[in-house]
Amino acid sequence: SAGEKDVFVVKLDAAGQYAANLEAFLRQAPWPITLSIGDPSRNANYRKAHYPKRKSDEVDSLGAARFAVVERPGATAETPPQIQALSEIASRLEAQVTQVTRLTNQLHNLLSRVFPELAVHTKNLAVAWVVALLDKYPSPERIARARTTTLRTIPYLTQAKAQQLQALARDSIASFRGQVAEQLVREQVRQLRHARAGEKRLLHMLETAYRDLPQTNGLDSIPGIGVATAAVLTAKMVCIERFA
Repeated sequence: SAGEKDVFVVKLDAAGQYAANLEAFLRQAPWPITLSIGDPSRNANYRKAHYPKRKSDEVDSLGAARFAVVERPGATAETPPQIQALSEIASRLEAQVTQVTRLTNQLHNLLSRVFPELAVHTKNLAVAWVVALLDKYPSPERIARARTTTLRTIPYLTQAKAQQLQALARDSIASFRGQVAEQLVREQVRQLRHARAGEKRLLHMLETAYRDLPQTNGLDSIPGIGVATAAVLTAKMVCIERFA
């Protein structure tokens, strides 16, 4: 009718590597637009309910369009750039933590043949003193021949622990020995160190990004919730007002 403007209602799945780019493009459109970003699993259930025997990209689009026209979903607020940056860092940190876990498991697997006694008597092979030990002495033979005073120069490696390790090394039942085994241990340790250093850098970035938010939500003031946890929760929630 006269005096009214057409408004485009766009229903968008928050899935796929280009979804964020498409959202940014649509928000810059020079015409009135209501942008609703849905949950992919909910959209899939909606499509199955109305088109149970059809599955294709075209049907997915049809289901999303039907949802937009019939259900009239509310507009999705734009994520502030600071929160978007926080979310990107949190996502990358999550992947980096997974990478550290994967490399630690690989080190466990390798040591089960190179120095199985170490894995049995040390709960965490990713701790700094174990990594430093294996970097310098990547086989039980080298550990057994090392001077106890030299082993003691490794931070957090006590004399009692060093003597115990040497005793285990002398009687090791390792099945994989030699230069190749030592090279593989050193390479695995190098990758683990690099991954852990990256994790620390990303954690620092995450905490800095959280502290630099224009408005803090005070999550880190709750006893038991540190800055890192508060930052990840904020990145996931965006704002608490999104939830009923």
